[in-house]
Amino acid sequence: MPELIPLEFIKPPGFEGMTVEQFRAKLGDAVGATEEKARRNRGGEGKDFLDVEAIKAKGPDHRPWRATGGDGQSIKPRFASSSKDLLRAAITRMYKFRADYRDALERFRAGDRDVRFPCGTWQMVKVHGANVESCEGSPGRSP
Repeated sequence: MPELIPLEFIKPPGFEGMTVEQFRAKLGDAVGATEEKARRNRGGEGKDFLDVEAIKAKGPDHRPWRATGGDGQSIKPRFASSSKDLLRAAITRMYKFRADYRDALERFRAGDRDVRFPCGTWQMVKVHGANVESCEGSPGRSP
C-alpha cells in the first residue's frame, strides 16, 4: 500500500465567491471547532482521543472496548428504544418472524411450494419466487 495517496481538492458548489485557499481556511476552521467541541465533550467524560501514533500502535484487528462489550462478546443491537414496551414489542415481533420464517422454510424445503413466508421475507420471494403473507397492517414495508 502506498504511504501517501494524492487527493485532489475541488471546491463544492455554493462557494463561488471564495478562492480555494479561502474555502480551505474556512473548512479548516470549522473542522477545528468541531474537533475542539468533541474534545471538550469527551474530556468531560474523563476520556480523550488517541493520536495518530497511538492508533497505528493498536493494529488493524484492535476493537474498542465498548464495541465488544468489555467481555469479548460482540454487541449487535437490533433495536433501540427509550420505551421498554416498544422495545419488548419489537423483540417479540422479531422472534415471531424468525419462528414463522423457520417453519415456512422447513415446509418449503420439504416441497410445499404453496407455503406463505412472513411479511418482510425478501430473498426467498425474489430468488425462489416463494409466496409471502400480506404486509397490510404490519409495521415496516412489504418486500
